[in-house]
Amino acid sequence: MPESKSDKSIADQIIEEQKRQQLEEQARKLKEQQDQRLEEAKQRIRERGAASKAKKTYVVQAGDTLGKIAQEVYGDGSRWKEIWEANKDIVPNADRIEVGQKLKIP
Repeated sequence: MPESKSDKSIADQIIEEQKRQQLEEQARKLKEQQDQRLEEAKQRIRERGAASKAKKTYVVQAGDTLGKIAQEVYGDGSRWKEIWEANKDIVPNADRIEVGQKLKIP
């Protein structure tokens, strides 16, 4: 017996409803993944902020210079003056740092 027009229409409606439900489920899953990634990014930002606010120090080792220390902590030895400026109270002469001195790293 051939399908009637209404049978085809009902089948089409059922298929459309199933597609809609599948799309809604995919959208829900994508939203959950996006929310999770956003929360992870926020957490990383909070952790970086806390780490950057922590007081950083460096204990002078034998053979160190302010330039060597700047190279180690900043990756740029020419930034030695920043360290010296932050430590002038204990390092009045930039050419004379002593083993064991605890320097503030700005």
